[in-house]
Amino acid sequence: MNPDHYVSLLIGRAADARAMIMFFALFHTGILIVLGFGGSGLEDSGVQLALAAVAVLTGLWSFFFLDDVMQDLFAAASDLPEDFASSNLGRRFDGVPVGVFRVVNLVVIALIVIAEVLAIYLSTPANGGGDSSHGQPGRVLHRSPRPGRPYAP
Repeated sequence: MNPDHYVSLLIGRAADARAMIMFFALFHTGILIVLGFGGSGLEDSGVQLALAAVAVLTGLWSFFFLDDVMQDLFAAASDLPEDFASSNLGRRFDGVPVGVFRVVNLVVIALIVIAEVLAIYLSTPANGGGDSSHGQPGRVLHRSPRPGRPYAP
């Protein structure tokens, strides 16, 4: 195979990885913004389920896509011509622990998704979380027109 094809493949797959990382970052930043500013809309179980589904499915999609990109990059690196393989960069490619990168990719994405799902289900006032429950699950106190005298609805 022509060495230019290797370079083109490596450049293309690296661009794919950057695009997927940007997709993941934008989606999950959006989820965090919704969690931060969602207000009472997050009390609805349908909204919680939709956010959790987006978090989990985009996490899975990102993991599988990035894993595939990594496998392609490392496979292409192992098929490089002998003159490149004997260079410093080629030897560096040869010594990369592929399995470690794949595990770290899975762990990082999983931790982000788990944190988001926990935030979705545990920090809403309907589930006893948040600041408005005052330690009493299911009971939300509202501001009284008279300061210092809270009342229940």
